[in-house]
Amino acid sequence: MVDGDGVSDGQRKVVKYFKSRAPYWDWVYRGADVCSRVFQRRREVVLRMIGQLSPPRNACVLEVGCGSGLTAVELARRGYTVQAVDLVKEMIDLTRQHAAQANVSDKVFASIGDVQSLHFADDTFDLVLAVGVLPYLGSPLAAMKEMARVTRPGSYLIFTSDNYWRLDRILDPDWSPLLTPLRDFASRVLDRRRRMPDYVYSIKELRALVYSARLQECKVVTVGFGPFTFHGRKIPDRVGVWLDEGLQHLAERDPLGPLSRFGSHHVLLARKRSAKIESPDIWRDQLT
Repeated sequence: MVDGDGVSDGQRKVVKYFKSRAPYWDWVYRGADVCSRVFQRRREVVLRMIGQLSPPRNACVLEVGCGSGLTAVELARRGYTVQAVDLVKEMIDLTRQHAAQANVSDKVFASIGDVQSLHFADDTFDLVLAVGVLPYLGSPLAAMKEMARVTRPGSYLIFTSDNYWRLDRILDPDWSPLLTPLRDFASRVLDRRRRMPDYVYSIKELRALVYSARLQECKVVTVGFGPFTFHGRKIPDRVGVWLDEGLQHLAERDPLGPLSRFGSHHVLLARKRSAKIESPDIWRDQLT
């Protein structure tokens, strides 16, 4: 439902959630618990992917859902001009604060904006990032198409998605997708709902979104294993960190193996198709 000011109920809930949690999303990239380490690794994978692409120094980058701005600031340090967009004013304030502290305010332009209706012209950006954004969108395909619209033909987009088949969920009876039919039956009998949220995607569903947005998938990376729980109770962090690091190591040794389907997040690199014949050396086609 959309009210008179053009803001949906879902958007209002997202803004309220992140407004109340802004300090956490600033702290999490410095924390040492399992959740923090997973988010930190996800950011590292995104930055490594960008490094492998080697955009030109004058590249113009859009980050939607920029959060506290740490990724935008790092990209500005590398010489890129970054448009950082978020629905939440508190996140924009943090982004500007971090940019000023890093002396890159002339490279980071933060503004309030909605990924489902971006205020930029077609074919504007050399790179578009949406890290931790898809889980909070009522219409992920519309947002993906909008991000594709503002990306230059032949240029790249990076999306992250929470994984429906993440291992820690499978092993917890309260959340396991394998037990969804049984939980749905219990919910009907007990007149209550307790099931996996609709905003998580399997890798197959994420790929279908990318394909529907007329983008070309280039690479997918699995990130994070945990935090592990049993009936909602989290195992101790030192054990969780050990499990996360060990499983991540195994997944990286065999990126096409079965374990790669069960990480907490997927990071997907896509490319906007170009109608014309593309130069084989546009940025760096060979991603290893």
